[in-house]
Amino acid sequence: MRHRTTPRFTPTLLLCALLAGCASAGKDYAGPPADAAPPAGAGFARAGAPSANPDDNPVQPGGQVLARWWTALGDPTLDALVERALRANPNLDVARARLRQARAGLRTERANGRPNGTGTLLAAHARLPPLGDALGGSRSASSGDAAQSGVSLPSSLNLYSVGFDATWEIDLFGGRRRAVEAAGAQLEAAEASLADAQLSLTAEVAQAYVNLRSSQQRVALSDAAVARQQRILDLTAKRVERGTASQLDLARLQGQLEATRAEGEPLQTELDSYRDELAVLVGAAPGALDAQLAALTVPPGTPAAAGPALQPNPQTDPQVNPQRSAQRGAPAGSAPGAPTIVPPGTQQDAQLAALPAVPLPPASVAVGDPAAMLRRRPDIRAAERTLAARTAQVGQADAARFPRLTLLGLIGIGGTHPSDLTHLDDFSAILAPQLAWNFLDFGRNTARIEQAQGVRDEAEAQYRAAVLGALRDAESALSRFRQRRATVATIARNKAAADRAAMLMAARQRAGTASLIDVLDTERQQISAEQNLAQAQAALTGDFVALHKALGLGWQAAPGSGATRP
Repeated sequence: MRHRTTPRFTPTLLLCALLAGCASAGKDYAGPPADAAPPAGAGFARAGAPSANPDDNPVQPGGQVLARWWTALGDPTLDALVERALRANPNLDVARARLRQARAGLRTERANGRPNGTGTLLAAHARLPPLGDALGGSRSASSGDAAQSGVSLPSSLNLYSVGFDATWEIDLFGGRRRAVEAAGAQLEAAEASLADAQLSLTAEVAQAYVNLRSSQQRVALSDAAVARQQRILDLTAKRVERGTASQLDLARLQGQLEATRAEGEPLQTELDSYRDELAVLVGAAPGALDAQLAALTVPPGTPAAAGPALQPNPQTDPQVNPQRSAQRGAPAGSAPGAPTIVPPGTQQDAQLAALPAVPLPPASVAVGDPAAMLRRRPDIRAAERTLAARTAQVGQADAARFPRLTLLGLIGIGGTHPSDLTHLDDFSAILAPQLAWNFLDFGRNTARIEQAQGVRDEAEAQYRAAVLGALRDAESALSRFRQRRATVATIARNKAAADRAAMLMAARQRAGTASLIDVLDTERQQISAEQNLAQAQAALTGDFVALHKALGLGWQAAPGSGATRP
């Protein structure tokens, strides 16, 4: 016997179908809290007054910020390291993997709102017991009755069936739409997290590179100081042999030489750690960049200049770059265009002259305004998108309070012989709407809604904290950068004074009007001034790096995203 069920759509079912998509549980996301951001048009409190002279204020409020800010340092090696790190750093691979997960999660939520269909194919063989066993009688009695009636009962049965069934939950109250909305916001948060990882990486590479060049410079300065003191010690030893100097003078010189060597030995360990840090940041094993990051070396046996060499230096020439001249300690009152004087020296002096310098920031830096900074910083974007996702999840939990309408459908062909599957016009079909409402849950749905609301409130508080933290970071970075510029200029003047004092004291000592104690004291002051200037210059560039990290610069938009590079 063949059966066919004809579906009948009631007015209630049609009404429910029309209501699908017309309502959404929960509140629509209205954006982040407006009172968390600074008012439009407000500037940074620590940026200072605008000035056309970088010596007065190197920070320029407003203006067009530079996304690839590290290129302003003018160091090709740093540029190459940053680009390599952005391609191969493992932490970025982690962020990219999380981004792919978020994209897959969005596709899953979109698919959950569509019908779900399943195809079935059945071939079964069943062995049937005798009728008497089924009715509780004896086997012989049932067989006799069947024989007398002339009916042959089969002892087995074959079943064949091909079917397709589908289910579709109508999104009456927007629970599915809220789930898609939350997944989309989480995807955008993952994109912002990738951008934040890129921002942090560029700052880490730049800072490690500055620390490396600073350590190389300090090692070279220490070696040069040891070489100078060794020359003085050798000359004093000859004077002791001639009887014109005492053993006490020789012992004092030897003690200062050993003290200078002891101060320089830890610098090599520090130098190796920065090389390893840079190698790991670019996705290489420690030691892989040693050759590339080694200081420029002068071949052994290269003689020093026989006399002062006059060379125009764009880094310290006041006419070419007056700002950097002040930073590097050009003598006050030097004439514009005066060449840099490279005095004669030893192998260590030539090594120091050939050493790559610590990259210095430009004379002025554009910083924009706080509102643009908040829009640009990826961590703020991630916090805002997380807030949007948590708001949508409140609506998703709220939709569980309402009835759920599911359409169930089935169509199939079957019989006891395989040929029955070819009778396409003889099929069974069922279409049944199912309305389910979990109204007696003893407060479980209400508790879930309150829990989702609490998570949403937590996300809003985290967004407010992120905004305040970003503003604090920017203001602190601006203050440090401005003050460090003045500090470097002061230390440069102190270093120039120490150099001049050491030169004058050496002349007095040769003339016999100054003691060795005075010479040693000025020598210590000169070495200390050289090291302080190298550290101050590195700290200035480090503050430049921290400033651009606080401004949210240095990231790229993820492929396939709607974000744009700042």
